[in-house]
Amino acid sequence: MAAKAGVELGGWSAGPSWGDYDHDGRLDLFVPGYGKFDPDNPQSGNFQGIKVSCGPLGIAGEHGHFFHNNGNGTFTDMSMKAGVSDSKGYYGLASTFVDVDDHGWVDLLVANDSSPNCLYRNRHDGTFKMPAIFPVSQ
Repeated sequence: MAAKAGVELGGWSAGPSWGDYDHDGRLDLFVPGYGKFDPDNPQSGNFQGIKVSCGPLGIAGEHGHFFHNNGNGTFTDMSMKAGVSDSKGYYGLASTFVDVDDHGWVDLLVANDSSPNCLYRNRHDGTFKMPAIFPVSQ
């Protein structure tokens, strides 16, 4: 079903959210990428000096995935074009679409695990700008 809809992913993802970022009346999908995990070849991570079976620290982060709803049961991957692919590969844990400045357009907030959180501001043209990275609290 995911392959047919165009939203099939590899890797390990968590905390998806739905929002109409372009005012076309259809809900679009963002899925934060968490990590690159292969159960057939598990990587060991290191957490505070203790080896663990998975990270996040010690495994490679996964990029975020943003899908535009085509209105016919399929989606188009717009991650790179929209500017929300997370080129640093943070450990995406949860996301939400929210209008942070009350301008009528939803922005995208991504909470990451053990890496900075990100706020992507909607530019009203199908793209986002990341003006803010919130550091990890100690």
